[in-house]
Amino acid sequence: MRRILIATPLLALVAAACTGTGSYKDQTEDFLNDDAQVSNAVGGEVSDASCDEPDSTDVGTEYQCTAEVADLGTATFNVRINDEDSFLITDFDF
Repeated sequence: MRRILIATPLLALVAAACTGTGSYKDQTEDFLNDDAQVSNAVGGEVSDASCDEPDSTDVGTEYQCTAEVADLGTATFNVRINDEDSFLITDFDF
């Protein structure tokens, strides 16, 4: 899986084998929990990510995730399906 993260603003492009809405949910959770670049971008270790399942796999579909960020609290991540089998984390806030 190829992952690219640009920290300002947080913009994560993930190419994944997302075959259904559940795949997008699971892949996004894994990305938030496991990618050190995400932790660096938000200023703390990310854990316990939980994402809404997107309504569809159509490009442009948006959904949200929440995760705990060490010493900072709960962050909300805005996510958009930007291409077939990929998504962008477009923004986050606490």
